[in-house]
Amino acid sequence: EARRRELLRRAIADEGLPTAPARPYAPAGPRYPAPLSSAQRRMWFLHRLDPADPAYHLTVGVRLTGDLDPDALRTAFETAARRHEILRTVYRQEPGDPPLQELAPDGTAILFTRLAGEPAEAAVREWANAPFDLTRDVPLRLMLARTASREHLLFLTIHHIACDDLSWEILLREVSRAHRGEGAGPAAQYADHARWEAGQAARTEESRAYWRRRLAGV
Repeated sequence: EARRRELLRRAIADEGLPTAPARPYAPAGPRYPAPLSSAQRRMWFLHRLDPADPAYHLTVGVRLTGDLDPDALRTAFETAARRHEILRTVYRQEPGDPPLQELAPDGTAILFTRLAGEPAEAAVREWANAPFDLTRDVPLRLMLARTASREHLLFLTIHHIACDDLSWEILLREVSRAHRGEGAGPAAQYADHARWEAGQAARTEESRAYWRRRLAGV
């Protein structure tokens, strides 16, 4: 694997393909407000077209067995959201200006619904499809249903602007650690990536020019 990567690096260098610098861990100045990444801009555009469309809501259900303290579970999610600011980010856009992301005001909580008894499938679907107001709501909500003395169903819905299918495992793993009281080090923030990406316009043009030369006449 190391040899393969070295050969690839040399090939890129020999061809003159522009390479991007390492992403910064943290900005030199204030982190927010921050621009949106290209992926976030797509989600924001689609959300503004139809704010009630649930097509970009990601929902998972987890069956939990054993003793469970709902308040401790909620605290664990809030701990994860403090570490990963994308989970408590809201979005705004003034007429004629590009959209920006910023942290939700202090006190804005993750919506946490508790039920006694397993909900009907239609009720879960209605809950999962309820619109997010991305200008003021954090993009994650939870529903916990107690189905037996030591059985619970946990449903999570998150907007795609803040998460993808590969992020679920990371989120649930960190919530589990927080629930056990295990600490974690600082995390890189998605806003830093978005700001880094926004600064790559010139390098993007270099890459585009390179591929135009390489593909000329194809």
